[in-house]
Amino acid sequence: MSQADKNGNQYTAECYAIISQVEAALDLYSRAQAAVQAHAEALEEANKTLETILEERESDLNQATERYLFAYAKVRVLEARSNTTTVTAALRDLADVVVKAERFVAVAGRQLYTRVTNEVIAELCAKVNLAPHKASDEIKKFAYSMPQAIKAEKLNNIRILSTNAVGEYPTGTVLGHANTVIRELQHLAEFEI
Repeated sequence: MSQADKNGNQYTAECYAIISQVEAALDLYSRAQAAVQAHAEALEEANKTLETILEERESDLNQATERYLFAYAKVRVLEARSNTTTVTAALRDLADVVVKAERFVAVAGRQLYTRVTNEVIAELCAKVNLAPHKASDEIKKFAYSMPQAIKAEKLNNIRILSTNAVGEYPTGTVLGHANTVIRELQHLAEFEI
């Protein structure tokens, strides 16, 4: 039994590395979203300040003009910063990481499923002095119904994230898939053969 088999399987280390990538992409998306929200709130406040300056009738004209120019410049900067392009890019990056992770889980699950069922078939055939390639349908059905084979098959059947009709990933879908793939990667990392 190899060291990888003692501590999970041959995919364990890679699973944890991919989990870190997905979590980092989730964090980047959350920070981009929080920054845009903070800028939007500051923009709203700056626009109110502009309106207040324009409604003032008692202040010195030079001071009011100076305050207005400063407030206007602040509004323009905040408008640029509250652009959701960074959030969209972060969401797209997250989706790319999630799709790669889901594909990894599907391929690894298929390989584990094949390995587990082949090992069970080989063990059963050895007990009855039969070559594995000559296993009966009953032996194969038994191997496919083993709990480990069923767990591996579930990993193989993970749903892969797909784009909508416009070619974009809906936010809720991406976040849902991110959480699901993290859970599936943990199951794959802990899968014992």
